[in-house]
Amino acid sequence: MCPATINISRRRAFRWSRDAREMVRMELSRDAAGEPICLSNLISSLVRESGHPRDACLRFARQMGITQKRKYRVWSEEEQQQLLALLNCNSVAGIAGKLNRSRWAVYAHLRRLRAIGTPGDLYSAGYGAELDRSRIAACACGGRAS
Repeated sequence: MCPATINISRRRAFRWSRDAREMVRMELSRDAAGEPICLSNLISSLVRESGHPRDACLRFARQMGITQKRKYRVWSEEEQQQLLALLNCNSVAGIAGKLNRSRWAVYAHLRRLRAIGTPGDLYSAGYGAELDRSRIAACACGGRAS
């Protein structure tokens, strides 16, 4: 390979303005006061202020001390029962649409409920593969899947 075509990638160095630093400090003070931080709004503001990519803005906020992660939308008991009921006659994509969740959230929750196996089972079988209905029935009845 010609040395001119070798691309040694290095992380870009970004410069941050006082306003950007002040935005993050204000959010940190709000967090210390017990007020909730809206991380996505902070990152969007940093993108508008600096013109840098979102991942760089998130990395900057983390370096400044923001520790908040993305919110996890908890599954209610009603949603879990609806998930198991819908699974008997619908595809995972159809269930995701009806429950207003992503396919990955449905797959992950089914794994948590032990209605399906490990992620490796899904990858080896393919995403269109049938799920084990006996394990799903055991979950719906409150028993542990075998």
